[in-house]
Amino acid sequence: MSVIRRLQQGITANVFGQIINLVIQLASVPLLLGAWGATGMGEWLLVSSIPNYLVAGDLGLSAAAANLMVMAVVVGDRAAAQRLFQTSLAALAALGPLLLLPLLALALALPLRQWFGLVLLDEGTVDIVLALLVLRMWLVLLAGGLIVAFRCDGHYAIGNHLSNLVRLTEFIIMALVLLAGGGMLAVAGVMAAVQAAGLLVLAIGLRRCSPWLAIGWRDADRESLRQMARPALSYVGFPLAAACNQQAPLMIAGMLLGPSAAAALATGRTLARLAQLANNIIGTSTWPEMSRAFGEKAMARVRLINRTAVKAGLWLGLVALAGLWLLGPFAYHLWTGNQIVLDQTMFLLLLLAGLVSGLGSMALVVLTASNRHGGAAGLTLVVSLLAVPACYAGAWLAGLTGIAAALLFCELLLAVPVIRASVRESGDDLPGFLAALADPLALYRLWRDRRG
Repeated sequence: MSVIRRLQQGITANVFGQIINLVIQLASVPLLLGAWGATGMGEWLLVSSIPNYLVAGDLGLSAAAANLMVMAVVVGDRAAAQRLFQTSLAALAALGPLLLLPLLALALALPLRQWFGLVLLDEGTVDIVLALLVLRMWLVLLAGGLIVAFRCDGHYAIGNHLSNLVRLTEFIIMALVLLAGGGMLAVAGVMAAVQAAGLLVLAIGLRRCSPWLAIGWRDADRESLRQMARPALSYVGFPLAAACNQQAPLMIAGMLLGPSAAAALATGRTLARLAQLANNIIGTSTWPEMSRAFGEKAMARVRLINRTAVKAGLWLGLVALAGLWLLGPFAYHLWTGNQIVLDQTMFLLLLLAGLVSGLGSMALVVLTASNRHGGAAGLTLVVSLLAVPACYAGAWLAGLTGIAAALLFCELLLAVPVIRASVRESGDDLPGFLAALADPLALYRLWRDRRG
């Protein structure tokens, strides 16, 4: 299969995934508001934000295994890819009792109702909801170990489609429970049950696409674990930083300003993140191809993909930002049924933060696809941890606007060094890279030449 064909299939799968993301994010708000009101929605967001920190619970194994498996298959070493796959699965299975359960015990021991000012959830219900959501997160981590295996045989798009269908099914069933008058306990329960069924669907799909990849741990070995350890542990900074970036501002808003303020921040960020859809699609679509190019030592192709991807993300992001700034307030009013008021200064700052974040994420693909991301992962984690006191100070000084300003500041701190590192890693030169970004018409010329 050609490079262009693989990219086209990957982009199609990711467009489908982003459409599902969009549907889930936009439809969840009126569903939650209609079922539980602004306070209930805020309490659900605060409680469910805690298990989301466990997204880093795979310790970066899935991402490291994906890159190494692609590179092994490129050179014809399927046996090595099999060992890497089963080693990562065995490790992910063990991480549930070894890591997630102690973290759950810690969360249950904390006075969450007092910290977050919860009034609709009693102590017992909070504990059970947390337990179910942690179980769901473990199943998500196991599913991640299967999803990345689709990449090594060029079936990334199929794995992504199956994963997106599981997420869509989870949302539909959750919506039915909400419409039937179900509470938070019922919603958490069906979410865990759907993820368990989705794990089986992914296993069947992988067996059909790559029958030579056996699911199990018979071929797991210490050498494969050692091979994955360094890139995995360095990669873990990214999901941990992402969880911190997404959940810490929400928790700070809830603790200092109340659950309703947390709902306002969450909905504002959801609307602002629509400007990042193009970046998300392009970044996830080019990652597998970038890994393949590094495996083949095709550095000219790496530079071409990097320049084209970042340029497309920049200009599409600017167009989306302008459209959301003009139409976003009206759409927000309809979306929330006027139950939540949008702070327009906060919204503009969140839009700018999203644009900067998208550019940094696009450039980061060069480093993650080659497993040379250790420095960037450390910097990402440090900046995300810095965002916690910055958001706290911002909330104390200026409420939600202060939190948004702190997020923009931290995104700028991160994006500049990451872009410089990606240019260096791809063998590009910074002046030429920046000059290429300033020519949006080059995207049209590239598309026209490829069609010709």
